[in-house]
Amino acid sequence: MGVAYPRQQTVKKKRRIHSAERGALEALKGIKTISQIVQDEEIHPVQVSTWKKDLQERLPGLLCSVLLELSRPRLSLEADR
Repeated sequence: MGVAYPRQQTVKKKRRIHSAERGALEALKGIKTISQIVQDEEIHPVQVSTWKKDLQERLPGLLCSVLLELSRPRLSLEADR
């Protein structure tokens, strides 16, 4: 029979949660370059570019829905009394 070796426990690295919104917004506004965001967040440049592109595509629709919501008349409960 072979020798039984104890199983080594692997230490899992905790996944970092990146602030996609903040990084994409900083890149879009020109506050930081993609290179600066990559260094700060320790992520791949393609990831920042993808977040920026997604934000550029979704931002007009988001703004339209916010403006529509703001333009709707509010119902007042006191007006019915």
